[in-house]
Amino acid sequence: YVLLDMWASWCGPCKGEIPNLLKLHNQYKNKGLTVLGLFVWDKEENLKKAMEAEGIVWPQIVNVENMEVTDMYGVDGIPHIILFAPDGTILKRNLRGQTMIEAVEEVMKRTKLNKTTINYLKEYGVFDGLSETDQLSMF
Repeated sequence: YVLLDMWASWCGPCKGEIPNLLKLHNQYKNKGLTVLGLFVWDKEENLKKAMEAEGIVWPQIVNVENMEVTDMYGVDGIPHIILFAPDGTILKRNLRGQTMIEAVEEVMKRTKLNKTTINYLKEYGVFDGLSETDQLSMF
């Protein structure tokens, strides 16, 4: 699963969602959820400063000049947070606050990682640095 957050450093409501995103990142980062930032409508040089100031530790994609992605998803305001299934299907969009937390918790509660998914996560380094015991305890 991917929780995609379209945001900018100047956006107050975007900054307001960061604690919720951090909570979800910390809770589910090793259980099949990737929180991913899409930095939009801003200056690229503002990203690093904003990440440090806000404590953002999840991956970011910089898309400051290209409106194609936001147009493709019909985004006309930020923050715009979308929950994607592993197959790329949009499960929920326009997520914020407690509604976002509950949507992710519900999906993750119903999700059982199968062997194929676990192998995929290993291939992409999700388990790097974790002992076998720690890996098993995540499930």
